[in-house]
Amino acid sequence: KRPENFFSIRQELGESTVSSLRVDSGYENFTDQVERSPELALRLLDSPLIAGFRADADVVLSDLELVPGESSATAAEEMRRLDLRSEFSRPFIASRWLNVIPTAGVRYTQWTSPNLAEEERSFLSAGLEAATRFSRVFQVRNRSLGIDGLRHVVDLRADYSGLMENTLDSAPAPFAFDEIDGLDNREVVTLSMGHRFQTRQSRSDRERIYRLGTRSIAEARIDALYYPDADRDNSGEAWGDLFSEVVVHGSGGWSIFGESRHDLGLGQNRGK
Repeated sequence: KRPENFFSIRQELGESTVSSLRVDSGYENFTDQVERSPELALRLLDSPLIAGFRADADVVLSDLELVPGESSATAAEEMRRLDLRSEFSRPFIASRWLNVIPTAGVRYTQWTSPNLAEEERSFLSAGLEAATRFSRVFQVRNRSLGIDGLRHVVDLRADYSGLMENTLDSAPAPFAFDEIDGLDNREVVTLSMGHRFQTRQSRSDRERIYRLGTRSIAEARIDALYYPDADRDNSGEAWGDLFSEVVVHGSGGWSIFGESRHDLGLGQNRGK
């Protein structure tokens, strides 16, 4: 077991700006643990700029401490990490059936420790997302199941994401705290297909006459990962995981879901 105790508080500063404070501390010393004491973050959440551009960014300052377990040979270590991330996007409608979102960003991370020399890393990111949607309405009604009309929505999406111009590989990173510290140059293409079935549902008795809401009955999606540089990013296999999920929503507020993951390149089931 790896017990985790944390305290966090989040404050909305504006419509798209939030700040947060988090403190992690362990009360048992039988395993190595990383404590945050504390971590301060300021986030700009997909905020609109001029001419249709949007920005998503955050600044995170962490005071980290590696606390060894009672029988561990790991040495205690302290580290201060500054992480700056910014991403800019420009969504636009390419045609009646196609929406496109190009993105570009930069990330900078700095590690400072009393035991090690200061290290820093920066890299660029680029992405392109293309999506289309189809839907059809069926006149299906079933009072016992709470179905008043049926709408079938199909979402098709392709997403390219790349990290490049990395100034420091993850191996020399002085303190591998989480998945951010383990990032390297990589490219991945995600192909997605989603299905959603909806029905009409009044939001309240007062709105019954004026406006009807929608309730999802069932959802399903499939994501497939493809690696253009398979030798570097996926052990030589061009295709990676195939992830699938099915969710059924009941009218009483409950849901049932199932998911599976299959490695297409290796032909192995990775769990259900």
